[in-house]
Amino acid sequence: MKNQITTETKKSLIISEDIILKNELFLSNKETIKSLTITNKNILKDILNIYLLELKELQNNENYLNYSKKALLTILSVRIENNLSTEFKHIIKSVFIYLNSKSKLNFNDTLLSTNKFVSGMKFINNKKVDKFNNNKQLFDLIQLDNNDKLIKKANKLNK
Repeated sequence: MKNQITTETKKSLIISEDIILKNELFLSNKETIKSLTITNKNILKDILNIYLLELKELQNNENYLNYSKKALLTILSVRIENNLSTEFKHIIKSVFIYLNSKSKLNFNDTLLSTNKFVSGMKFINNKKVDKFNNNKQLFDLIQLDNNDKLIKKANKLNK
C-alpha cells in the first residue's frame, strides 16, 4: 500500500512529465537565443568592418578627396540603407553614430548585444552623452534609463 499509485498521483506524474518537456524546450530555446545573439553580434562586427573598408575606399577615391569623414559616412549610410529592413537600418544608423562619436566599445564583450549597442547609440544621437569610453558606461546609462522609465511608470500608476 505504500507504493500504490492513485489516479491523483498519475495526474501529477503526467503534469510533471509535461513540465520536464517544457523545461527541455526552454533550455533548448535558451541555447538557440544565445547562439543567435552571438551571430547577431558577429553581424554587427562585420557591418562595422565593411563600413570602415568602404570609408577607406571613398577616402582614396579622387572624387571624394575634399569630403570630411562625417560626409563620407553619411554617403555610405544613405547608399547602404536604401534596400534594408527597418530593424537593420537601425543597426546601420547606429554604426554611423558610433563611428562619428569616437566611442570605444569592446565588441568581444559577451554582455554587449546588438540591442544594447543600438540603445547606446540612440543616447548619443539624442545628445544624452557624447561618446562611450567603455562598455561599462554604456551598460550603466542603459540601466539608469531603465530605472527612470520604471519610476515614471510607477508614478503614472500611483496618480
